[in-house]
Amino acid sequence: MPVEIGRKFLVTSDEWRGHGPGQRYCQGYLSKGEMTVRRVGPRAFLTIRGKRKGPPAPSMP
Repeated sequence: MPVEIGRKFLVTSDEWRGHGPGQRYCQGYLSKGEMTVRRVGPRAFLTIRGKRKGPPAPSMP
């Protein structure tokens, strides 16, 4: 089962442009940010979050 890991990176130049066609993501939130819906082309993914202790929660595509 996939595990979602959120990471942020600072992009300091446009050098990355032109290395592929890319994909458009559409993202929305339900229930005060506890559920995330992402659409990538014809596929959609639902991520459900909650209070959790221990290892990271799995993402359910």
